[in-house]
Amino acid sequence: MYPLNKLYDAVVEVDERVTIETFAEDPEPQPVDITQDPQLRMGLTGEPVRIIKSPDLDMVRRDLHEPWNQGYRGIAVAMLHSYTFPQHELEVAQEARKFGFRVAASFELQSMAKLVPCSQSAVADAYLTPVTDEYLTKFRKGLKGNLEDEQAQKLFLNQSDGGLTSFTKFGGLRGILSGPAGGVVGIAKTCYDPISATPLLGFDMGGTSTDVARYAGSLEHIFESTIAEVTIQTPHLDINTVAEGGGSILSWENSLFKVGPSNARADPGPACYGRGGPLTVTDASFLLGRIIPELDARPLNLDIVKFKFTELTDAINKDKDGDVPLSIEDVALGFLCIANASMARPIRMLSEGRGFETSAHDLACFGGAGGQHAVEVAQALGIHRVLIPRYSSILSAYGMALADVVVENQEPDSSTFDPLAIKHLEDRLNRLQNQGLEGLISQGFSPEQVEHEMFLNMRYQGSDTALMVESRVTYLGSARHLSTATNKSLASHNRETYWWMM
Repeated sequence: MYPLNKLYDAVVEVDERVTIETFAEDPEPQPVDITQDPQLRMGLTGEPVRIIKSPDLDMVRRDLHEPWNQGYRGIAVAMLHSYTFPQHELEVAQEARKFGFRVAASFELQSMAKLVPCSQSAVADAYLTPVTDEYLTKFRKGLKGNLEDEQAQKLFLNQSDGGLTSFTKFGGLRGILSGPAGGVVGIAKTCYDPISATPLLGFDMGGTSTDVARYAGSLEHIFESTIAEVTIQTPHLDINTVAEGGGSILSWENSLFKVGPSNARADPGPACYGRGGPLTVTDASFLLGRIIPELDARPLNLDIVKFKFTELTDAINKDKDGDVPLSIEDVALGFLCIANASMARPIRMLSEGRGFETSAHDLACFGGAGGQHAVEVAQALGIHRVLIPRYSSILSAYGMALADVVVENQEPDSSTFDPLAIKHLEDRLNRLQNQGLEGLISQGFSPEQVEHEMFLNMRYQGSDTALMVESRVTYLGSARHLSTATNKSLASHNRETYWWMM
């Protein structure tokens, strides 16, 4: 994905404004009677909303003419506070759809607070969904009946949250990390031992990047992250990515070894492919004898690799000026050490950065290039065992075949988490649970096959950082122990059974 300023070309401003009449952070909020003021509405979060300026839909229609005439066909719509008062945003989206635009409305994608991530999420979806739809349309044309009507239930796509959904419900925003998510499901299903309960650190090294994740008995979800400089809000597995892969280009810059982020990609590929490609991590492994050419499907050219490494080594030794000269093997090994250190860093962030001892994990290695680096990465992290699944080179695809079908529903809510709010939150979670059940029944599943997983997206008063936590009851003696926090949204995932009451 490109940075956000590459995802959109033009902006159309809508003259509209709503504000929150009270704030949940107020320790003693005063009740507001919305019936006494025609400008007040009750928002979805339970907060009163004041309408300062409603959008002029006639002006919106006039403003849509210019982008349509310029050839634009996709639009992202995002308005302030639409997570609790979506009416204006949906009105504008409806007008754009009447015009013929393909619309991504932030509220329809993810009803969460924070305008900037919501806007960026809508832009990302507007950018990606047409591409995925075009691909799926071409794919369906090759199948009998084009997967229409009842056949639609036969094609499921993996999402970033590790769950499957019908292709009719699939969107570009939900699929950004679908490939790596399949790998996480793969290690969860093939490498995790529930008896020993040893947590896993997934190490998926491919040609362009390396994805790492942690699994300790349940899939770890997050709802906001920054990917390729774009902050998005959508349910996805907690996966960190580093631009180090088998195709990462090796270079010598400013008297330093540099690995990536530039990549040789599949074409021309590494130098050993013989198509004029640059030196890459794969070439360093090939030079050091870590790749057996007889086992590779394509012919590999060692002479070209030696020649290019000799040129690079001569330049390095000349730059070093008087130091002990390096051999081509020294240079290749040095680049691999740099690559391994870069790949170990995000693994530490997922483990030690969150308070887990890295050495207490097993390293689950997969991906086309993972086996060449797993042992050294494990040594750098203090990990004593590396697990390589039988289908390690295709584990992401294999994991998708093992994934569950998932329906995700979410509602915003703004209330203080205390005993008085328990019944209110229980009712909303039950409603979300019923919506998820209906969504899976509509796809051909029976109620007996459905299991539920529910979360509260909470933050402490005075903080703008939310934590997605399980809803559960804990008891200290005979007293119920509650944390005081402000709940900003509720979410229900129909995947595995975690029943918790507040």
